[in-house]
Amino acid sequence: MPVALGIGVGSAITAAWLCDDAFISFRYARNLVEGHGLVFNVGERVEGYTNLLWTLLCAAGLMLGVAAERWSHVWSITAYAVTIVLLAFHSRRMARTGETPALLPLAALGAACLRDWNYYATSGLETSLFTALALGGYLLVVPAAIGERARPIAAGIVLALASLTRPDGVIFAAVAGAVFAAQSQRRVRDTVRYAVTLAAILLPAQAWRFAYYGEWVPNTYYAKSAWLARWPQGLSYLRLFAQQYWPLLVGPVLLLARPARRNDDELPDRRLGRIAAVAGAFGLAYAAYVARIGGDFMHARMLIPTAPFFLIVLEAGVLRWRMRPTVAAAVSLALLAGLRWTPPPVTDVRWRDGVANEWMCYSPQFAAEQDRRGEVYQRYFADLPVVVAFLGGEARDMYVGRVPVAIESHAGLTDRQIARQPLERPGRVGHEKPASLDYLVSTRGAHFAFNRRAKDVLRIEPRLPLRVIELDNVQGLILHWDPAVMESLRRRGAKFKNFLADLDDYLRGLPDEPLDEIKVAYAQLKLFYFDHVSDSARERPFLARLNAP
Repeated sequence: MPVALGIGVGSAITAAWLCDDAFISFRYARNLVEGHGLVFNVGERVEGYTNLLWTLLCAAGLMLGVAAERWSHVWSITAYAVTIVLLAFHSRRMARTGETPALLPLAALGAACLRDWNYYATSGLETSLFTALALGGYLLVVPAAIGERARPIAAGIVLALASLTRPDGVIFAAVAGAVFAAQSQRRVRDTVRYAVTLAAILLPAQAWRFAYYGEWVPNTYYAKSAWLARWPQGLSYLRLFAQQYWPLLVGPVLLLARPARRNDDELPDRRLGRIAAVAGAFGLAYAAYVARIGGDFMHARMLIPTAPFFLIVLEAGVLRWRMRPTVAAAVSLALLAGLRWTPPPVTDVRWRDGVANEWMCYSPQFAAEQDRRGEVYQRYFADLPVVVAFLGGEARDMYVGRVPVAIESHAGLTDRQIARQPLERPGRVGHEKPASLDYLVSTRGAHFAFNRRAKDVLRIEPRLPLRVIELDNVQGLILHWDPAVMESLRRRGAKFKNFLADLDDYLRGLPDEPLDEIKVAYAQLKLFYFDHVSDSARERPFLARLNAP
């Protein structure tokens, strides 16, 4: 166990990073601590996170005066360490159950060697906590399958916490209920106790969600079109994971190649098989869910919670063969080497089906640039009613910059209307529903977009005139001209061309412009300016030309 902890925790600390999506939770947590409620934008109750318990844990750190970035690292690595320890103790249980000497805690060492698990042991996301709770629930359930004392109440508490950490934790909870119902010596009593405990925690939480947000499911359910079955994309995601972590596939092969002896049900190898069956059910159920929703754009992240269960199956397969100690050690080391050193099938620049190794994108230099941009926004936008449309990779900028109103415009994670757009064309998961300019500009009053891809993603051209703003070398596009905001920014040092002066120049030549060009120009200027400002003196010449017989 010390070796596994050393490799795993050491690798996690060395590779510590922060994913952009984590800053969505951090912003919710900060607004809660500052008295604005559990919201992304003040006054807008939209559940744009899928990790309630994790977000509340981040809020607890902020209340104690600890930065969310540091607090999340500490708790993520702690949860990862707990998972490794639990797997090490479970290795002893399996060895004892199978009456087989265990030279290596294979599952614990596998958890330490699985590279993407090292990376997502931090990231600022809830992955580590969710995985630890799912494993803890399994460890409380599996005794029911091998004739030992079941712990339905404790299992209900732990798996309820997993479901509050991520809503899809109910999949693990459902598998646990099935195990109690099918395997426990006191099926009815244990199943009822488990179900009542689970309901006593989850039903009040669900009632609170509806009372607070007016929805039964998080907004992300709509943003990612989670009701659609997207098996081809999801199966591709599973294949990429299996391609890199192929040793996890060896466990079922070993178990099937050497079935249990057909004697008493309590024989050690049959009990070992039951442990593997429960672990496999936990892992396969969640993997099937991931495949159905289309996987994720981050390689391996969504499948990290399945890893401890597939590692348990692998260890059970090795134990079932009752190899000589030296042979077992050699086989285990070969499998661990495969887990550790098989190269990833994707990188930050080599994508497959929209899947990339996200952690490669967030270098320290990139994070420092994000923080610099955020500091620029904070200096310029303080006390101004600025609305910014942001895309993937900018949540950190919005958090550091304390942008007053920030609209996630790639999928509508934090916006009801964007999230509920129909999915026109499947693409990169979580990046498939770009907001319409009419909604962003006319309805939400977005002032700026700073992402370099905004012009293409939001299809700005030819709907709007391309007007650039520069804030200390941070360039963006102006989505609509708000005279009061623009004048305030000019006084603070922002650089941009005087739109009204340019408009006046255009008006002086308007009588000579072709009618077709005037129609195009007026459509742009209406969305950009006239819909927001009462300026009949400048709008009247356009209307006169357009309405002329």
